[in-house]
Amino acid sequence: MSLIKNLFYKQGDFQLEIPQWIFPDKKTVLLTGVSGSGKSTILKILCGLIPCPGLVWNFQKQNLARLPPPKRGVGMCFQDLRLFPLMNARQNILFALQAQGLSLKDKNKSFEEIVEFLDIKLFRSFYR
Repeated sequence: MSLIKNLFYKQGDFQLEIPQWIFPDKKTVLLTGVSGSGKSTILKILCGLIPCPGLVWNFQKQNLARLPPPKRGVGMCFQDLRLFPLMNARQNILFALQAQGLSLKDKNKSFEEIVEFLDIKLFRSFYR
């Protein structure tokens, strides 16, 4: 299980207060909510892009909050339909997998797992 403590952030009238949050350690975790609820802000904090003094993120016996952003192993995809508009949906999904240096077989397997997890099989025409 991942344990996040002291995720507090305030900017203007917007405020996040998450004293403790526990979620299962999975390959992929989905964070949903209405527009403006703080999803992107939470992810930016967890990625290390927004400072959050006092944040603790215990994952597999390591405090990820103390690591620099590139060492955290966290990725995110914003609500926009296309991360990179010049790429099709499959290329956008595979972008992070390619950066990890995976074999073609492993990339395709991970792609299929992501499509299955997100239940977007109906949109296969967008991947080609």
